[in-house]
Amino acid sequence: MVPKRVAVAIWEPYVVQDGLLITGQNPASSGPAADTLIALTTAQAGSGRIGR
Repeated sequence: MVPKRVAVAIWEPYVVQDGLLITGQNPASSGPAADTLIALTTAQAGSGRIGR
């Protein structure tokens, strides 16, 4: 499968989530990537999926 390519402006945040994989395009993406991680772990904690 060929990944979809997305162009964003230089140093603009860009985060992609695929299941449990979260990745950012550049250092400006660290905040949004952290927000995505927090949302994912909060959702999984609520469903009882963490730690199993």
